[in-house]
This record gives sequence, structure tokens and C-alpha cells, in this order.
Amino acid sequence: MNDKENFLSGFAPLPEEITLPPSFLETYEVESCLSRKERGGVWRLARRADGAAFVLKAVPAGTEDLAESFQILTRLWPLLPNSVPEPVSQFRAGEMDCLLRTYLPGETLAQRREREDGCSEALCVSLGLKLCALLEVIHSQNPPVIHRDIKPENIVILPDGEAGLIDFGIARQFKEGKDTDTRHMGTRSTAAPEQYGYAQTDRRTDLYALSMTLIWALTGRYDRDALQETEISSHLRKTLEKAAAFAPEARFQDAAAFAAALAGKPARRKRAVLALTAALLLLAAGAWFLHPADMPADESPGEAEEQISDIAVEFSSAVMEAAVRQALGKPNGTVTYDELSAITRLAAVGESTFGAEQDFDYRIGCYIGNQFQGDLPPGDVTDEALVLLAHMPNLKELYLCRQEIRDISVLEGLPLTTLALCENQIADFSPLAALTELETLYLGGNPGTDYSVLSRLDRLSVLTVEGSAGTGVGTVDSLDFLDALTLRKLGLGLIVPKDGSWEPLTRQIALEELLLWDPGDDAVAAASALSQLKTLTIGDYYASDLTALAGLTGLEVLNIHKGSMESLTGIQTLTRLITLSVGHNGITDLSPLSGLERLNYLQLDGLEVTDFSPLADLPALGYVVVPQKQTALVEAACPNHTFELRGF
Repeated sequence: MNDKENFLSGFAPLPEEITLPPSFLETYEVESCLSRKERGGVWRLARRADGAAFVLKAVPAGTEDLAESFQILTRLWPLLPNSVPEPVSQFRAGEMDCLLRTYLPGETLAQRREREDGCSEALCVSLGLKLCALLEVIHSQNPPVIHRDIKPENIVILPDGEAGLIDFGIARQFKEGKDTDTRHMGTRSTAAPEQYGYAQTDRRTDLYALSMTLIWALTGRYDRDALQETEISSHLRKTLEKAAAFAPEARFQDAAAFAAALAGKPARRKRAVLALTAALLLLAAGAWFLHPADMPADESPGEAEEQISDIAVEFSSAVMEAAVRQALGKPNGTVTYDELSAITRLAAVGESTFGAEQDFDYRIGCYIGNQFQGDLPPGDVTDEALVLLAHMPNLKELYLCRQEIRDISVLEGLPLTTLALCENQIADFSPLAALTELETLYLGGNPGTDYSVLSRLDRLSVLTVEGSAGTGVGTVDSLDFLDALTLRKLGLGLIVPKDGSWEPLTRQIALEELLLWDPGDDAVAAASALSQLKTLTIGDYYASDLTALAGLTGLEVLNIHKGSMESLTGIQTLTRLITLSVGHNGITDLSPLSGLERLNYLQLDGLEVTDFSPLADLPALGYVVVPQKQTALVEAACPNHTFELRGF
């Protein structure tokens, strides 16, 4: 370890510009600084619970796309768990973007060369072959992943002698047809010429950087000419010079060709060997991701698939495993990564899974099949377990409520139409912007307050943005995002806008169903402007009567649960009412119901009503539901009734 590294290792405190959440600092302890810039840096952390090592990278917001880095690692880690870090979370801390990942054990190539004072030709070739095998897997993704910053400090020599890659901070996913990159970044000593803007980076960019890194390992200089001064074989010198050619078309065109040259073997044979090496890496990881176009010429896609498509999934969450098995109809036996692609629906609330035959809803709490799930213990699905979703490309419906989820970046790119993530720990909803097919979204009971990203989801028709019965009233920065949406159903229970304005609600002219809980006067007034509204559920309503709802002339269903109402006065204006449910209020007089000629279903619970005679004058009444102790009073007041009487 050099003087700089010795200094940094003892330089642990985070700078003032990085303000981490208290919950983060309760979970992790800063141990040492791995690198430091004028703003930002990289720190090694220890998880307080077990001492496990992690790495936190922090950069000024917007300088690196850490969200894409997180997404890339999310794709790569299940394939190469021993060779790339596992992503944990990506978040904003003050003016800094942060990425938390696991620590890859070992020492960097830079540290190894300093310790051993040089690098032999044999070690150079061995390391080059191992890194080419890694790049073959990374580049074979669809779209290909380009690291763009391969250098000695980002290559890790693992304890078992294998190689790993870290710092995917400027990695990108190759986009066919682009002439140049938006950003021209990389480390000057190893960056290929195209990284300065004259062409788009691709696989050959990483091969250039790898070659310059191997040249440095041999010579101590990032200079092709230095090879002439070093005692190495002419074959290796020519191989490295070709890989580091100025023009991309003059280099090796893929990692297999580079490796074949390093090994001094015919390209076709080496390609087969390298493909097998890459497959073995994937086999060890429990996944496969080679594409037919990347198979060696003498090996059919079917043969390779047969080798690697039956790898078992190792679940880190019991709830995730139960949900996957239910989705596959496979209660026992091995689940393979190949099978995950068949999953279109995944559902769990707390520790319980549920099938497609059971409806889900959120009304300040989770309901499955109209049964409140408030007593279910929380589940064990974490961000780590959520990574498995990256292998479910056909997932349309996802329900993972009352879990331990914080980061939802892995959802980007999934074809989801229904998403329920209620009662998790999600503070950043920005990854939802990529879910352009989303039609139904339940977000109740999360700590996030900025819902502006939802304005981009123009297909959304069902939305709940609520507090929860467990955590209480939540806040939302503003309801302005509603102006970009045309919703059919909206839940705003136990929510208070920070800007105090409920005005955007009044402009939801297509809204048919609304839930409010513990609403203030402004919320009720805004709701009352929705004359087209058909269903209103309102709880903890502490008005004395219903006169504030007079504007809801199109209302057909009204549910009122808990509150301090003493009278049904005002309900006479709701002449289109078909269903009425009133519970746990101070109402004793049912006479205001007499004008509701369309009322068909009436449910009363927790009311001290003794006179039910007004029900006899309701011509369309078909069902009356009351506590069992009140059924006799109903029978006595309406001896010739034609409605069905139910007690509970």
C-alpha cells in the first residue's frame, strides 16, 4: 500500500456535502476512504449487524449516471457473482448521487504490481485471458454492456487468483446506430480515442483499455512504444499493439479474438474455449446469458442452452421463493433461471402469497379478496432479493407489499401493467418513469413524498397515494402531478399535500372512484366538485352531516367509515345513490334516506338506530345488512318488507 493509500485508509469521515439518512448510518459504519476527489469519493463501510464489507461511491449529482450503473450491476451480478460487485441501493444524499455495493475481496492490479514490483509475461497472459472471459459475458448482454473504464485500479485479483471488475460508474449499454457517445469519459491513460468524441464506444473500447492496462502491467507505462524496450515475446507485443490500435476497426473485434491471440491459438478454437470459460463462469453463478450470435461456430445454440439453461435459482428470500413457486405452480423441486422468464404475475403481502383469483386493493391497508391484511407479519423481500426480477422479462403484474424494499431501480425495463409496492421503505420513485405500460399503481404507506415522476405515466388509470393505518398520515410534496393523468380510480387516504393545495383533484374530470381518509375541509370541497364521481369512500370523517358532499350529484356508491357525524342531512341531494354503507358514527335518524328512490343496498354498522321505519318507504331497496342484534328491530319496523335482511 503506497503513502496515498495509507493516508486515505485512515481518512474515514464523510465530507459535509454527503448527508446520509439516519437509517443508513444506523445500518453501516464508515471504516476508511478508498479514494477522494474534490467533491465525492469512495468509502469502505462495515454493516454493523455482522461486519460485512460494503462500498459507498458518492459523486456530484448528474456527473455520473449511477442509476444506469446500478441497473447494469443488477443484470450482471447474478451472472458473475464472484467477479463483479452486488448492487445494494442507489440514492440521492443532498447534492450527491450515491451507489452502495458489496466489497469485492482481494487487491487491485495496481496494488499487486506495486507489491511484486512488476509483472511477468506469463502473469500478463493469464490475467488477460481471465479478463477476456469476463468481457465475453459482459459484452454478450442484450444490449451489450461496455465498461469504459478498465484500468489497474478497477481490476481486482481475487483471493483464489481469479479476476474481478469494479467501478461501473461510467459503464453504458451499447445503442446500435449511435455515431458518438453523449459523454466522453474514462481514465486518460487507458481511454480509447473514441472516448474523446469521434465515434461511439463499443466492445473494442474495452479491449483497447485492457490492452493498455496489460502494457502498463508489463512496462510500468501507458505507452505502446514501451513494449519495444521490454523483454517479451514478439507475439505478445504484436497482440497488445493490435488491441491498442488507434482505429477500432484495426483492433480485435471481440474478446474471443483478443484471447485467441493472447493464447497463441487459432481464433475459432480459442472462441470455443473462451465460450466454454464464460459458460462455466455463468454456471458457477447459477444463470446463463449467452446469445446465439455469440456462440462459437462449432457449437450449436441448442447444445449450449442444454448446458446452462437448467441452473438452479438460489433464493435469498423465503417470500420471494414462495411467490415464484406459486407463479410457476411448482411447490417443490428445483427452480431454474430459464423458468423465471415464464412468470407474468408475482404476488405477496407480508409473508403470504395470493393467486390471481383473489383481488388486491389498498385502502390505508392491504386487502386481499376484500379481507383486511393488517395483522400479517412483514415479509423478507429486500433489494437483494428484488434483483431476481431482472430475469422475468414477461412480468406484467407485481404485488410485493409490506416487505423491506427500498430501491426499485431493477423494475426499469419490465413490461409491468400492474404494480403494488405498498408499505415498503421506498423514498425514491424516479425509476417508475421507465414503466410506460403501467395502468394500475399502488404506493400506499411508503416514506417518499415526491410523486412528480408519475406525471410521465400517461396510461395510468388506477392510483393510490396514501398513508397507512400502521404508519399514520403521510405527506406528498404536491398533487400537481395529477394534472398530467386521466384517472378512473384514485386513493388519497391519510395524505396531506405539503403545498396545502387540493386544487388538482378538482380537475380529475374522468375520475369515477375516490378514497379519502381523515380529510380536511379543503379535500372534501375539492372532491365535491367532481359531479361525475360514482363511488366515494370516506373514513374518519368528522363533519356533523353530509351537506359538504352536495355537489356529488352523480354519486352511486357512498361508503362512510368512522367519524363524528350526527345526521345524514344532505344525503337527499345524492338522488342517484344505489349503495350506501355507514359505520361507527353518531347517527340515530334514518329519515333523510326517504328521498333516495334508487337506493338498493344499505349497510349499517355501529349506529345507535332504533327506528328503521324509513326503510319501508324506499321502493328499490333490495338488501339491508345490519348487526344481528338489530335485525329484530328492522323486522318490527318493516313487517311487509320485500328486501333481503342480513345480520352479521
